Amino acid sequence: MIKGEVFFESSDKARVTLTDWEISTIRFENAIIATGSYPQEFPGFPFDGKFVINSNEALGLMKIPEDVVILGAGYISVELGTMFAKFGTKVKIVQRSSRILSMFDNELVEVVSRKMKKLGMEVYYNSTPQKLSTENNKAVITIVDDKGKETQLKADKILAAIGVKPNTGNLGLENTGGELDKNGFIKVDEKLHTTYPKIFAVGDVTGPSFIATKAFREGKVAAEVIAGSPSAFDNRAIPLTVFSDPEIASVGLDEESARKSGFEIKTGKFPFKASGSALTMDRTEGFVKVVAKTDGEILGIHIVGANASMLISEASHSIEMAAFLEDLAGTIHPHPTLPEALAEAAEAALGKVIHL
Repeated sequence: MIKGEVFFESSDKARVTLTDWEISTIRFENAIIATGSYPQEFPGFPFDGKFVINSNEALGLMKIPEDVVILGAGYISVELGTMFAKFGTKVKIVQRSSRILSMFDNELVEVVSRKMKKLGMEVYYNSTPQKLSTENNKAVITIVDDKGKETQLKADKILAAIGVKPNTGNLGLENTGGELDKNGFIKVDEKLHTTYPKIFAVGDVTGPSFIATKAFREGKVAAEVIAGSPSAFDNRAIPLTVFSDPEIASVGLDEESARKSGFEIKTGKFPFKASGSALTMDRTEGFVKVVAKTDGEILGIHIVGANASMLISEASHSIEMAAFLEDLAGTIHPHPTLPEALAEAAEAALGKVIHL
């Protein structure tokens, strides 16, 4: 392993600047670019490490802030906001649209939103940050809503969590024949080749979804292709999770996207308040929802509740294997356990549920 910064001089040669500033040149037959991404700044609110911080810096704070204003309402904002709220921090989230976690089924999000309110978290919807100043060692942020109303929020820290940008700068990718898309991510095919077939790219640097599990799979595919195996990144299912309270986990199409895709669908929902395991845990908030074609093929499974992140793997496997409702409903699950809710939701979609 060599630690340093790489610059591609050509499609088979890279210059490495080592940590002691010495230069080393490496010739290669194949290369995999896995440089990841970095937090994106909100325009007019540059990261300074003191008042305006990113998600990495938020996890490294040595003192719990009294007040935090979070810009953006995606999964990182909700996860870190919930964490700070449980530490006793007053959390305010500024969101430019009319809802949080917009990439998830709104029914799931409503459950999390209710819990956020109980934790004292405030969300300013349809609002845009306009100005930043400081006063008495506090950050003062001015926001404007869609009706033109200005509000000033004071906080120890402003956490900007509006997305990421790819680490493609100063790589020398242009010297390899590699190309970027309009958003700056490296273009790859299903075998993770860049536009030069001996150089591959995996993970965040290739674009969404920005999750470790997708990057792991892509890295394995690239290595297998280099080794001569007939591999490809052709996964049907990529599960997404939010470590909120309660957790959200989702895979495949939700109701809205399924209908927009032209499918005639049926759905089934099973609430955790009817789950023996959830009752014993005193975690009955939430439910499992299954979305399927009218012929029974499962299109999506969506969960909000305790340990949703642990339940989604079976759901993801079901979609990956093109399972039908009867397959999931007919699989015997241990009792009493939370995964039973998956089979129960499938039975609900089939009109066969008996435990409601």
